[in-house]
Amino acid sequence: MQVEKDYEELDQDIEENKVIQKITRQNFMKKVYGIVTFQLSLTTIFVILSQYKPIKNEMLKIYTQNYNSMDSIYIICSLLSLISFIILICYVPRKFPINYILLISYTFFESICISFITIQYNLISIILSLGITSACAIGLTIYALTTKRDFTFCGGFLFASLFMFIIGGIITYFLGFNSDNLISCIIGGVIFSAYLVFDTQLISGEFGNKYSIDDYMIAALNIYLDLINMFIYILKIFGNKK
Repeated sequence: MQVEKDYEELDQDIEENKVIQKITRQNFMKKVYGIVTFQLSLTTIFVILSQYKPIKNEMLKIYTQNYNSMDSIYIICSLLSLISFIILICYVPRKFPINYILLISYTFFESICISFITIQYNLISIILSLGITSACAIGLTIYALTTKRDFTFCGGFLFASLFMFIIGGIITYFLGFNSDNLISCIIGGVIFSAYLVFDTQLISGEFGNKYSIDDYMIAALNIYLDLINMFIYILKIFGNKK
């Protein structure tokens, strides 16, 4: 009788531990997607402001009359964004509040870079691309959370694909080819769509590999980058430049 009682208590402890782990993981996911929502909201604000006619006309004026000035601003923001990202990911992803300060800094500069890209397209193209990206993101997220297939082991393959894609883009750029052609944009969109499924499953913790609950900042940044890059490539595919 004592043995049976001990087994019952053990089973009860196991079930309670599973419930606690599930609640902890759910809170982790809420935190991650809360951060991503903030990032996307800030980026959207910058994109909307860049579409405001006086601002857009002035930015396009700078772009057409003094390309070097526009280019330098973009490069500066890109470098500051990259520096913020590297420091955040490599050194202080778990150190509050500096991780949040760097997150805001990174998102701010990245949003400016995105705005420089979107001013080249009309508002209808941006809205259309945003709708397509949202639909794809929702569909892929639902698939990642409901499928029985484990994609968390594909990290090495995805990294290799992205690395080859970036190197190929650099080579074609210096050879004078258009690195934003339809095929390249489709490949880029597919890679980051696959990354969205991969990162979503790592966040859910239902498969072989998963994020630690302390890695909420890294998880949020990865999801944000997946969505932003998907949007950019979709915009390049369907967008009409003015």
